[in-house]
Amino acid sequence: MTYEKLLAEINDHYEFARLNGATSETFPALLAVLNLHKPIDDNSCHHCATWYPCRTFQAIEKELM
Repeated sequence: MTYEKLLAEINDHYEFARLNGATSETFPALLAVLNLHKPIDDNSCHHCATWYPCRTFQAIEKELM
């Protein structure tokens, strides 16, 4: 999954929760973590300096699916 697709997925989850009366401070925190691990030139993680997708990105992706 690309960074943009995962970001859209997180935003969809947040919007669904918000529309159903749930408020959560975890979504902004999750977005902050995702932004730390944003890809550079589509092949390396900005924060980890490893190949993209890094383990953090993969873990977020796995938990949202």
